[in-house]
Amino acid sequence: MSDCTLVTTARVTVAVRTYAGPARDAGVAFDQVLSWANVYHVEQWGPLVGVYFDSLDPEITLNAEAWLPVPAGTELSETDEERIVLRVVEAEPVAGLTHRGFPDGVGEALATLLSWVDEQGLERSSDCHRQVYHHAPEGRPGEWVVEVQVPVFAPSAPHGDG
Repeated sequence: MSDCTLVTTARVTVAVRTYAGPARDAGVAFDQVLSWANVYHVEQWGPLVGVYFDSLDPEITLNAEAWLPVPAGTELSETDEERIVLRVVEAEPVAGLTHRGFPDGVGEALATLLSWVDEQGLERSSDCHRQVYHHAPEGRPGEWVVEVQVPVFAPSAPHGDG
């Protein structure tokens, strides 16, 4: 793992496929958004991103979104798959940590990052974390490079109900 950092993300347009269900089947959402891009000849403008929401519902193992960065101005046609939506994600501060190696270590990286966020006196700005899949070669999980991100309020910005 690399060191924890605080950065501001870039504004990005993403094609989104939501998912709720067992963690073992979450890859289906990524397959669907990639298939949509292939069918409609939409260029991928960055690594896939998994957005994972905190959940207190014991019936839902995982509540997530698969994001595929696409060119700004991309539009859905009337024939596009209903399960894919486009969204502009504004730039925002995130705490980040890069994990290298088997994906089963991402949970430990997230725990380390959340501890660091607390130690820095930062406050989460949403109930999710992101996993940016910079390098995830199929069949070679030991070579994965996943950046874990937690959206936070800017250290100098006022927030809350005040």
